[in-house]
Amino acid sequence: MRKSIAGIIVTAVCILIMGIAAFAAEIDLTSLGDDELKQLYEEVKAEMINRNLPVSKEITLREGKFVVGEDILPGTYTITCRETDGEKLGDAYSSLGSALEGLDDENSGAGGLMDALGGMMEDVALTRVEVLGDYGSVLKSFEMKGGETTTITLEENTALEVTGGTVSLEAE
Repeated sequence: MRKSIAGIIVTAVCILIMGIAAFAAEIDLTSLGDDELKQLYEEVKAEMINRNLPVSKEITLREGKFVVGEDILPGTYTITCRETDGEKLGDAYSSLGSALEGLDDENSGAGGLMDALGGMMEDVALTRVEVLGDYGSVLKSFEMKGGETTTITLEENTALEVTGGTVSLEAE
């Protein structure tokens, strides 16, 4: 008698678990209200963070400091320099040089000088990336030109600081 009751209970629990799994796999997102959908998203995002899964495939970081474990998940990333401040300055100097040349033929030397200065800025003013540890100590530092990529591993309780440009991180 006890064996048959235990068998019935085990069968009922298995059916219940399969029913819950089937229900979870078939959530109709269109039937959820805005607040319910946002709550579900936050719960899924929190669970992904708990499992150290990347929430997004690629993130763009402008100049600033980003805490690993809060702003960025720990992990290994391909970091790509998207744009340097030197490129922006170079474009501005080159435009100024073109304007000077267009204003006065006698100042064409100044226009050419501005163009050359613009080209030089792209090589001189690079994007700086630093991995910071406790109390702001620099654990790793490198500079990048626009389009350059490298691999970086970020650990919890560190920060990533980007200066002089924009980079993107893509989880590996």
